[in-house]
Amino acid sequence: MKHDVQDTSAHPLPLAGQAPPQMLRCSSGFVPRNESIHRAYNLILGLILLALTLQFFVVIGLALLLTQGPRIFYAGERLGRGRKPFNIYKFRTLDTAKAARLTRDRVLRADDNIETPLGKYLRASRLDELPQIFNIIKGDMNVIGPRPTRPALAALQEAENPHYDVRFAVRPGLIGHTQAYMCHGSAKRLRSKLNYMLCRSHVSYAAELGIVARVGYEVLAKSARLILWRVFPALERRHNAALAQDWALEIVADAGRRHDVVSFDGDRLQLAQGYVNGPATLLIKTRSGGVRRAQVTLTGTEGKAHTLSPANDVARHYITRYLLGDPVVPPRPARRRAASEQDASLHVPFGVRRSAE
Repeated sequence: MKHDVQDTSAHPLPLAGQAPPQMLRCSSGFVPRNESIHRAYNLILGLILLALTLQFFVVIGLALLLTQGPRIFYAGERLGRGRKPFNIYKFRTLDTAKAARLTRDRVLRADDNIETPLGKYLRASRLDELPQIFNIIKGDMNVIGPRPTRPALAALQEAENPHYDVRFAVRPGLIGHTQAYMCHGSAKRLRSKLNYMLCRSHVSYAAELGIVARVGYEVLAKSARLILWRVFPALERRHNAALAQDWALEIVADAGRRHDVVSFDGDRLQLAQGYVNGPATLLIKTRSGGVRRAQVTLTGTEGKAHTLSPANDVARHYITRYLLGDPVVPPRPARRRAASEQDASLHVPFGVRRSAE
């Protein structure tokens, strides 16, 4: 079978100001045409969001009080517009001392395991971000903008990317495009290139409201889905078992030999026949009919599950975005769209797997 393959290894990452490969084309930037109107819009929208989410504050607050004591909220220093420092608010989901040490110059990895009892759920569902509505009302943040960054991490990124500081020309946001459409583990340079474009583009309020509605729906759906998977583990197993077929996964090994992938689960996959050891290419068929090409390393034996490791940042981005569904707004495979059109009642909602930031 012939594929329309795009070899990402042949196309280096673009310079700042250009869209990364296959990056979402966004219809709204971060730059307001009128500062006063933009501030009023964010204040009103922030108050509306607070009214709509009060019940979540009560339920989550009580749950955290019962499981981890009175320290319900976390406040951490971030840089805002003009590099002005402010404290960002979140529900506390981590062992604060360990998190401060581990995340000084990087994002938290999934295997750090320093979450509080409810931490993994709140982080995976993104409900831990809700208290930032108060940052919006205070004027520290906007509803949509580049995600706020820690001073130490900003200094490291600026050393690698001379255009990184363009993000400080606008207020950071509760919802960022890189947060909504990219992955926790996506390379910082991929995120910074998208933010660079948006920080130089004007706001579209209609597009912003559409993004807010879509993200709100996805967060609620994911929150419910994670609870269902915890109560009914068979639903998560069914979802994982369908990934290889949904995305028409194939492995291309030495000499162009192709292997169909019959199952995929995070860092393991099963081939229909044969085995592969060493460098290979994972082909992921997208909803539009194109193919994403991820360079990976496989270790396996005949008839056994293969362990899989991404070979570079682009491969890691493709795997977490398409297969693990890590973004807030995950892409949908073509097969699931067709299934939902045939019989929506048989469709298992596509989920976002747990991940740490």
